[in-house]
Amino acid sequence: MKPFYIFLDIDGVLAPNYCSERENHEIFSYKWDEECVRVLNKFLRFTEAKIILSSDWRLMYSNDIKMIDHLFKYNNVISSPIDVTPSFGRNHREIEIDTYIKDNNISNFTILDDEKLTIYPDRFLLCDPEVGIKHSYDRLLKFFGQKGGA
Repeated sequence: MKPFYIFLDIDGVLAPNYCSERENHEIFSYKWDEECVRVLNKFLRFTEAKIILSSDWRLMYSNDIKMIDHLFKYNNVISSPIDVTPSFGRNHREIEIDTYIKDNNISNFTILDDEKLTIYPDRFLLCDPEVGIKHSYDRLLKFFGQKGGA
């Protein structure tokens, strides 16, 4: 079976808007929502999905996978990103994700973001930035059941 990939944003997905009001950690900024992390962990356990970080958080840590691994562990996520999307500057997330997908010949994936993206609409889960993925487990499973590319 081909690996399943998640292109993951953090703010508005794992860290709904209210999380930014939490006290900051000296290195890792604020804690993510525990319920959103629980939903992601449940999905990761079931699917063995691989995370590709598409969030701007990758830039805060200079695309350093080791530092990003510590960030995910700090937030109790059971699997850390295996890679990050390329950076083409501000407001280019669609191009960054599309480039990564094409450059790595990925066909089995979903994109989780709180910003409406127009690429791969049948693979895209738009998250409400006020609640993140708290109530999205069943919607995530539908993406996992899809075969092939968009």
